[in-house]
Amino acid sequence: MSTSIHNSTSSKQHSPPTVKPPSKSGSLSAAAASATVSASNATATLSASLVKEYLAARGLERTLEAFKLEHLQFLKKAPPVSSRQELAEQLGITKLVRQNKAHDQPLKTQLEIIVRHLSTHSQKDSNSTSKTSETLRPGTAESVKSRPTTAQSTASKSPPTIKDELIAGPTSIAFQTPLGGFNAANPRAVSANTAQNVSASRPQTATPSIMKGNNSKENSDGILEGFTRSSKEKSAFFKSSTSNNDIQVLDDFDEDEYSISSYVGIPLLPSKFGGPNHNTQGSLITTQKAMQLRKAVFPGTLTGGEESRARMTFSEEWKGKGFCFNVMQQDLAYGLVQVKGGPCGLLAAVQVYVLKYLLFVDSAHSLRNGKLRPGKQECQASLVDAIAEILWQAGGMRHRKAVVAIYNPNLRANPGGNLQREKYTPDGITENMELFEFFGTTELKSFLTAKLSTFTVNDPNKHGLIQLLYSAILSRGADTVREEDFDELDSSMIGRHGYCTQEMVNLILVGQAISNVHDGDYRLGEGADVKVLKGIKRTSQFGYLSLFEHYGSMKVGEYMKTPHLPIFVICSESHFTVLFSVERDLLSKVDNAVPVKSRSKATTPTYEPFLLYYYDGLANQDCEISLEVERTTDSRRHEHGSSDALVPPLEQVIRTKWADAMSVKWIGSDALL
Repeated sequence: MSTSIHNSTSSKQHSPPTVKPPSKSGSLSAAAASATVSASNATATLSASLVKEYLAARGLERTLEAFKLEHLQFLKKAPPVSSRQELAEQLGITKLVRQNKAHDQPLKTQLEIIVRHLSTHSQKDSNSTSKTSETLRPGTAESVKSRPTTAQSTASKSPPTIKDELIAGPTSIAFQTPLGGFNAANPRAVSANTAQNVSASRPQTATPSIMKGNNSKENSDGILEGFTRSSKEKSAFFKSSTSNNDIQVLDDFDEDEYSISSYVGIPLLPSKFGGPNHNTQGSLITTQKAMQLRKAVFPGTLTGGEESRARMTFSEEWKGKGFCFNVMQQDLAYGLVQVKGGPCGLLAAVQVYVLKYLLFVDSAHSLRNGKLRPGKQECQASLVDAIAEILWQAGGMRHRKAVVAIYNPNLRANPGGNLQREKYTPDGITENMELFEFFGTTELKSFLTAKLSTFTVNDPNKHGLIQLLYSAILSRGADTVREEDFDELDSSMIGRHGYCTQEMVNLILVGQAISNVHDGDYRLGEGADVKVLKGIKRTSQFGYLSLFEHYGSMKVGEYMKTPHLPIFVICSESHFTVLFSVERDLLSKVDNAVPVKSRSKATTPTYEPFLLYYYDGLANQDCEISLEVERTTDSRRHEHGSSDALVPPLEQVIRTKWADAMSVKWIGSDALL
């Protein structure tokens, strides 16, 4: 083999290169091949959109989530189908969709509309064929004469379109190409409650096998009657997607509740159509809502009872603080800065969303030579996306809306007297919130962009952190938070000394103010004395690791320990920080790694080391900190031995996820003890 390679190389060195003139037929064949690939990708995307719409309409939430995740690897660069109207136009079934609306029993999904239409035509074709066979036996000269040959039928028809491939296959309805993954420009909206709205009496139609005969009703374009060619077919579908909004849900037909969109992970984000887009005027918060907010946020006093919760207020660590990016260290421009201890849990939870939008969405372009180096505008845009997703996740699943609270102290006239009559103790912040409601993410993002300055400054007259916390609670519902999410009615978002509780962190991370991080619910006791400890219900897109698990005082479930994205909130020494990777598939690569020969003096085989980045918004970092983690096949062995006093807490936290981490090498900083 080496000889042949040498000879080939020698001949190339001694022979002048041969330049062939461009072949016209070659360029045409290349163009045809490119068109074939584009058509195949488009067909796969349309097919996947139909399946996705059906699963969403039927409330098959887990199946839909699994479908999106399993097919995300295919056709990532294919343009997304972002609305049902666009899907109908691409399939050329706009006429059928409108006819379906006037039907006595309108179907919910376009897949069912297509199946019913083709099934009806199949029955007509079958009846017509049956009548013909009574007077003319198959195989006779007359019957053979009446059938055109393959060459004739091919010549008489125009070239097949995407819709021809999808709808009118050569022998039956079949999706010839694999169902492609969706572009991560839009997540799908679905709610468990949605399934209850689907009529149980709707007739179900099985997918038929349709043979195309002479009696199939076709128009001059070779498309079944009722299917119309889309005006956007040549331009809209094949253009590349320019959307940079990972949670955008586009408006659709007035009566439709579903939109076709996708998302790189969960959560599944529902939307509501047909109503007002948002309350552009805003409304002053009522004293009742203000009291509900404060009861959900504060723990109250030991002897003051329930009402003492509504009399508590924010500490100085919270007041006048916003989401400010690091402008002092260029290498840490992506990091949110914490001024004082207290709100670290909220800042860290928002930080992981910011990292997601800077690293792992299709529009992300913040990596420079493998390092995260975003610009100011990229950071601000990622913060808008982060806040929008947090609020829509909290409110969309239950209330189909998001609420934004903006501090406005100029709305109340004579606040003292009015509030005293209502037995409300003012704190100067909560009662001055102006509330805005949104029923779609497009308007929500536009509003947040316009109001971003109220979230991103440290100013005594602006309270960005409090605005987001209140907005998330109001979107979820203060009553829902206390009565359905909390394990105990006396739980709170802020604990003693102004620290964030697990409930607050979970509200931001998963949209529910759950008190624990284990998988599912734990039931303690029996009968009337049963106690339910609520847990995480599905795999989170972000991870969570805690030093308390190392000490054995809590359990972090696999839903939080093995997230969709390699970004983790770290809880250590009553402080929340962030650990992340810039490699989207890091977790799967680590899980599937094969042992290699150790680079150290260890006698046991090791795995290829991997790199993690660590960020602490309160630590005044002056450089980027990275950790090189090397794993071994012996999970009992690591360099520091068994003495916890010599092991940095962060390394102990890392080993709650990777128990086989033999060594952790600190790069850019000494080990933080």
